[in-house]
Amino acid sequence: MKVSILSIRMRSLKEKEFESTKRKDVIRFCKDVCEAHKQGKLQGKDVVWEFVKDILHSLMHAKAGRRYSTSTKSIYEMIMLWGGPRLHSFIPLNLDGPSIYMTLR
Repeated sequence: MKVSILSIRMRSLKEKEFESTKRKDVIRFCKDVCEAHKQGKLQGKDVVWEFVKDILHSLMHAKAGRRYSTSTKSIYEMIMLWGGPRLHSFIPLNLDGPSIYMTLR
């Protein structure tokens, strides 16, 4: 019995998040974000936090009323510089981010 207990591997936070996303389990995803915050995994990662907040905010508001933080705009600028206009167009289609024209401004 002790051998079977020792052989059990705990899933990491990343694995739990991937599994809940695959099942489209929103409540589990939110719990994982809260757990990461409690464990201090988001400490010092303000850019990631702002990016996630901006994406969620943009999903809930009309296209004309969206506002993005400076860090999110910087992420999309880097996508535009390193990946080009095609990648920049692809990512906002899936994440609901700013348009290419907003990034160029």
